[in-house]
Amino acid sequence: MPSTTVLLENIERTTQATLDALNAWDYDALASHHTDDWVFQRLPHSLNLPPLDNEQYRELWVNFLTPAFKNFKVRRRASQAINICPTKTRLALTSRRGN
Repeated sequence: MPSTTVLLENIERTTQATLDALNAWDYDALASHHTDDWVFQRLPHSLNLPPLDNEQYRELWVNFLTPAFKNFKVRRRASQAINICPTKTRLALTSRRGN
């Protein structure tokens, strides 16, 4: 098993690649980090919206997210950038309009 340092470096590299893909609005670059069983969980849970698989998320990305939010840039929230647990990694992100 890789050391904790190696794991954290891999998470950091993947996190930065994800942010770069989000800010370039490059779905293929973003999806290149998804596993076959990846799902997008929409929040808040109280809306009872089902999770989306890769193909469903691509449709959302192309038909809604890109046209609606292309002028927004995504960045990490410094106080809680990465939250790691045994089964998933969560990113705390913020966005703002413009550069």
